[in-house]
Amino acid sequence: MNPIKFFKRLSVTKKVMTISITLLIIGYIFCLPRQLFHVPYSTVVTDRNEELLGARIVSDGQWRFPPRKTTPEKIKQCLITFEDKHFYHHWGVNPLATGRALYQNLKNKRVVSGGSTLTMQTIRLARNKPRTLGDGLPVWNFGLLKRKSYPCMSLMHHSEEML
Repeated sequence: MNPIKFFKRLSVTKKVMTISITLLIIGYIFCLPRQLFHVPYSTVVTDRNEELLGARIVSDGQWRFPPRKTTPEKIKQCLITFEDKHFYHHWGVNPLATGRALYQNLKNKRVVSGGSTLTMQTIRLARNKPRTLGDGLPVWNFGLLKRKSYPCMSLMHHSEEML
């Protein structure tokens, strides 16, 4: 069946809904910026084999290493162990970790645990906005989209920039 003829036969309401959903999907796909970070990187000194000899913290007190072609295995292990144990087993958002953190925080009536993944932390830092509850949904959406548009190891390189 010809899609144009099919579309013409739809009611006005269904046409509006179809166009709206299509525009939302297109917006969702193209909402990530090409360059995630617009902030200075730490000064890094390496030897001729690209082994780290030293680094300087950025003026805002953050360690942001320039992107590399590879991520050292020890850094990968540390990031995954301490920040996102299930990094290879979710799509950028871990609903179980978010639920666990929400439960613990409500139970203690204060923030005692976070449920963000490395992907979500990378997105939050790239957006460079204050951390709020209302910011959670966009970070979830961007997190899912980012993991879909960047391979897992490429994301690991972006996550390394957070150090």
